[in-house]
Amino acid sequence: MPYQDVRDYIDELTRRDLLHVIDETVSKDTELVPLVRLQFRGLAEEHRKAFWFRSITDARGRDYDGSVLLGSLGCSRAVYAAAMGTDTDGIREKWASAHGNHLPPNEISPADAPVKEIVIPGPDLEGGVDRFPHLISTPGFDPAPFITAGVWVTRDPETGAYNLGIYRGMVKAPDRIGCATDVSTQHLAIQWEKARRMG
Repeated sequence: MPYQDVRDYIDELTRRDLLHVIDETVSKDTELVPLVRLQFRGLAEEHRKAFWFRSITDARGRDYDGSVLLGSLGCSRAVYAAAMGTDTDGIREKWASAHGNHLPPNEISPADAPVKEIVIPGPDLEGGVDRFPHLISTPGFDPAPFITAGVWVTRDPETGAYNLGIYRGMVKAPDRIGCATDVSTQHLAIQWEKARRMG
């Protein structure tokens, strides 16, 4: 893996001049995504960059304690290559190498696991998912903020087997995210239907 964390990757994007850093306050609901999308309307691919917004507000004027990195994986071949730790000429070779050389899992003890750097305790959880600046991808068309590529962990009610799937989730309330199960062949829909039948 070329990067230990997102901070390392931001440093590499900066080094390669593939990052716009925006310090002006930007609304996550009306301005952020449209600003990034502008580069896809006529700007040559070699000029496209990732965006790092470091001062976020929403349409109601609420400020967020955090930042948003957008377009950081696939807005151009150069950015995609940076994410893979190579240059544009090395993308194909990197994929070929990955397909032929799977890495075995590296098990570590729970005490040494690099997780839970930030723990949000009891009363601070009251804000729910609203404490994070979830984006409105298409202002005027999306009815709410969405988690575009969230990983949903589900368990089959019959077999007990777990499944991880990437689904778009609509933020409906601080404590509720909705997910469409309208594609009947997706595991989430299959498991939901089993659970529904089981009562």
